[in-house]
Amino acid sequence: MSFCIVHLFEKETKEVLKKVSKILNEKGKLYISFMQGKESGYEKTSFSEEKIYFNYYSEEMIETELKKVGIIPYKKYKQDYKELDGSITSDIFIFGEKI
Repeated sequence: MSFCIVHLFEKETKEVLKKVSKILNEKGKLYISFMQGKESGYEKTSFSEEKIYFNYYSEEMIETELKKVGIIPYKKYKQDYKELDGSITSDIFIFGEKI
């Protein structure tokens, strides 16, 4: 699930995680990545002429939702990026296992 939830609303993300958990076998692995930082909303990017929706999640929220559906995070990485306004956006990478 590489950066796919960044374009989903929180309710949709929770539903996707439930569905993914149902199809994972016991001890099945999940890779999920997303952004943490500024406020969610529509943004223009260097690769699109129209604005695209980006949802910025907290690491804690995603970990909580994973655990709710039986996926336990076992490895995490974080890459911080300084924005032009001085704020920090982080790319979060979580590896989980279905229990």
